[in-house]
Amino acid sequence: MRKTYEVQSWKGWDRYIDACAMDFIAEYGVAPNLLVARSSTLRRFNIVADKSKLGNAKGEKPGEVQYTEVAGFATSHYSLVFLEEDEVPENSFALI
Repeated sequence: MRKTYEVQSWKGWDRYIDACAMDFIAEYGVAPNLLVARSSTLRRFNIVADKSKLGNAKGEKPGEVQYTEVAGFATSHYSLVFLEEDEVPENSFALI
């Protein structure tokens, strides 16, 4: 099961990913566990990420000036691992 979504705006990207995951669940009846996108799209997620909402597996927050690479996305309903896949169109991602 795979569905591709286009990013219309980088503002609120995290809420958009969540809405897309909920759409995926509604359509397929299961939660996605992978988000694949071009490296340029993944870099944009890193740039626009609100560091106050980020944490590592231990729950530790990144430092103020520390570069942070977003490797995944988790909610109480699902967890996504971010992977690079250059076949996905620019400014889009696929949930699998």
